[in-house]
This record gives sequence, C-alpha cells and structure tokens, in this order.
Amino acid sequence: MKFDIITDEELKKDLEMICNRDKSSHYDPDYLHFRQSIIERLRDYVSHKYECCKNIVEVLLSKCQLSILVEIATLLDLVETIQNFENKTILAPTNEAFLEIEPILQSLTDEQKKEIILLHVVDGKKTKKNIDDLEIFDTLNGEQLVVRKCGKKCYTNISILSKFGVVANVINEYCANNDNSILEINKVLLPCTKELTKLLYPCKCHKPHHHKPCGCHRPCGCHKPCGCHKPCGCHKPCGCHKPCGCHKPCGCHKH
Repeated sequence: MKFDIITDEELKKDLEMICNRDKSSHYDPDYLHFRQSIIERLRDYVSHKYECCKNIVEVLLSKCQLSILVEIATLLDLVETIQNFENKTILAPTNEAFLEIEPILQSLTDEQKKEIILLHVVDGKKTKKNIDDLEIFDTLNGEQLVVRKCGKKCYTNISILSKFGVVANVINEYCANNDNSILEINKVLLPCTKELTKLLYPCKCHKPHHHKPCGCHRPCGCHKPCGCHKPCGCHKPCGCHKPCGCHKPCGCHKH
C-alpha cells in the first residue's frame, strides 16, 4: 500500500510497516501500543493539513480557548485586517490569560487595547521547530520580543519575553493558509508604554524594579531609621570606633 499523499516521511514508513506486518503478531501488546501511537500521529497530521486550508481567523474561531482574543479583535475592528495577513504569526493568549488582566483591560482605551493586540502579531511564519534561542521577534506594534528556547533536542520549552517584563510560555501551535501560523501562549504580553506603567505602578516612581516590599526607592537600599550608610554601623557623631570609647587625644583611660 502506498501513502504518496503523506509528506511526512517518518509517518509514511511507520504506516507501511504496519500494513506489511504479519497478522499473527496483531495481538502483541507492544505492537498494539505502537499502532495506536501511529493512529494518533496520523490524526494529528490530517488535522494539521485541514487547518492549513483555513484562514487565520477561522482557525482562531475553531479554538474555544482563544475566544476572548477574537472578541477583542472584533470590538476593535481588526478581524478583517487579521484575516488578510500573509506570512505572519499570531501569539494567541488563552482566555485564562486575558481574565488575569481583566481589570487592566477595562481601564484601557481602544487605542491602547489595539497596541496590545498588535504586539502579539509577529513578522514571518514561526513554528516550534524553526524558532531559535535568543531570536528577536519584530511585531506590528513596533516593539521587539526575545525568545528563549530550552533544550537541544526538545523544542517544546519556548518562552517569549516582552520589554515590559512579561514572560509567556508557548503551549501549542496551529497553522493557517497564506503562510500564517498561531502560537498559543499562557500570558498576555503588555507593551512598554508610560500609560501602562503609571496604571500598574501608581506611585511617583515609574520603574517596576523599584517596587520592593520594603518600599525603599533609594539606590543604597538602606532601610534603617537612622539613615546611616556607613559599613561600620557607627551612629555616634564623634566617629569613634574604639571599644574603650575614649575621645581624649592623650589616649588616657584613667578618670
């Protein structure tokens, strides 16, 4: 039996091996387990080929866990723009990721929400296999994202870092027509804007790394009420560090 329609050479060889196998071994537990794994791979292959015939919006609509992204894009009149994408990758946050920042989204304007959506659109078709460690993603928002890829042989541990400091992990991937792809992620990436910084860190200091639990914004990191920054820890105005505590120039300790 020929499987010329299948382009995955490894899958094709495994299917041919199953068809040519002796029927007497069909009840072997190891063989049954192997056959089941091949069937699952074939199902994924067919599903992948079917999705590649859809446009990127149709693929998003077919994934119930990505419905909020489609809703926001619809409200912002971005659906037609996304539908006409060519050679792009959408970093699609899950519904749970959007629910985590729901209070933030409610306080943003439509223009700020649009900036968030455009931050999730990357130039080029990106997949788990063709992404490199420390690769830079150029987004339609104008900002750049950094990719970290863990493991030499395993390409499933992929994280995407935004300039604002959000780290999103890639959960799944889907393909679409016109050389587009979708990477499902578990966090919503936020653009590094002054408005968002003020919203998330509402003090005079707009630097996220200054918000320590102690509330200290000093570069010295001194939390003592005395305000002493000396390594000796001496709080006496005389500056004497002798155990005797004698301040006489003669050095006499007698009364």
